[in-house]
This record gives sequence, structure tokens and C-alpha cells, in this order.
Amino acid sequence: MKDPYTNDADYHGHAFLDAADLEALVDECVGAGWRVGVHALGDLTIPMVLDAFAAVIDRRGPQPPGQLVIEHGFLADEHQRRRAIS
Repeated sequence: MKDPYTNDADYHGHAFLDAADLEALVDECVGAGWRVGVHALGDLTIPMVLDAFAAVIDRRGPQPPGQLVIEHGFLADEHQRRRAIS
């Protein structure tokens, strides 16, 4: 999260992968023909996932509906939600 948790002023959550590793993993999965579903919660991780998806689409071309999905994309702002469905 951009802002710390209300019950812990020093904690913002964490991502399990950095942006470059996420993009490489998504690219490898798409190259293998696998559907990619990423759990992303928060206003920092959701854009990271959307950026990874966009980079893979730029490199590999359009993907079929449902190929690249954010699962449980909680706490996204309006811009992020619009970007996810475009």
C-alpha cells in the first residue's frame, strides 16, 4: 500500500516478487500457453501487475480474454480498475 496500515505505521505490505521478476514470469507463462492469474492487493502492487501484463502484451501481442487476470484485486483505485478492463 502507498499508505501504512492503520494498526502499524511502519508496514505497507509486501510484494512476493519485484517488477522485473514478475514480468519475466508472466512472459514465460504466456510463452508456454498458460493462463496467468495473479493475486494483487493494494494500490502499489496492482499497477505493478498491470505494467507486467502490458509489457508482455507489447512483446507477444494481444492475448485472448481471460489469459491475463488479476485475482482478488482489492483496494485498486478507479484509474487502476479502468486500466485493468481495457
